[in-house]
Amino acid sequence: MRSPPSPGSAGAAPGFAGHGSCKRVRSRATTALVRLTCRFPSLAPSIRERSQRWANDRHFPFQDLDVYRAARELAARVHRAAIRDAELRDQATRAAKSAFLNLCEGLPDDRPAMRRKYFVQADGSLHETVGAVDLAAAIGALDAARAEEILAVAGRMRGMLRGLLRSSGRGA
Repeated sequence: MRSPPSPGSAGAAPGFAGHGSCKRVRSRATTALVRLTCRFPSLAPSIRERSQRWANDRHFPFQDLDVYRAARELAARVHRAAIRDAELRDQATRAAKSAFLNLCEGLPDDRPAMRRKYFVQADGSLHETVGAVDLAAAIGALDAARAEEILAVAGRMRGMLRGLLRSSGRGA
């Protein structure tokens, strides 16, 4: 049951303290952190530094993986390749982006079945990318040298993706 608003808090946004102040109400985690640092002052600097690092860090652990970097490089190379056939360019870029994004969905997931699902989708999109790039090179819509660079990155990604599929419970 809520108490009636105090005179100074009329019209205050939810989550903000009343009494005319604009201070944000502390979350349970923040309150626990404050209590912990008050109880153990020697821990205060390290806890504060760590929480500030986490707050400022816009980086996810899966972004350090080689397979992530290869998939990102593949999508970027396909995008920059400027395939001269509009349909193949669209198909190749969508497939490369799909391979990358499915990989990104599967990497942080802890459930083996879901990881496998995303990795299988990424593998299918990878093969579609390879097919579109290869066809673009065959019909002259993409320089052979540029196609070879893209296919080399795709081959590197395929090996790592197959390893992920094996580790998630499916032989590849």
